[in-house]
Amino acid sequence: MSMFGLILSLHVVTAILGVGLVSGMLVLALGMDASPLAATWAALDRMRRAVGVSLGIVLVSGALLEYLAGGPFHGTIWFRATRR
Repeated sequence: MSMFGLILSLHVVTAILGVGLVSGMLVLALGMDASPLAATWAALDRMRRAVGVSLGIVLVSGALLEYLAGGPFHGTIWFRATRR
């Protein structure tokens, strides 16, 4: 497997798992009663940290994909708009 394929796989898997954790946080937070248990807050905190790490990995792997592909997105409107 090439470096591009490896990083693309990492990017996709991390994005899917990160979105899954965000959905899990939403379901857990919506299901809380007026006085949530300390264990619930601990679970939410662990999920929050995992989401932060996964978003960082997605950002770095996306930048690496752009670099390894030779910058094909530099000409697109949405990519130029993010650099202004």
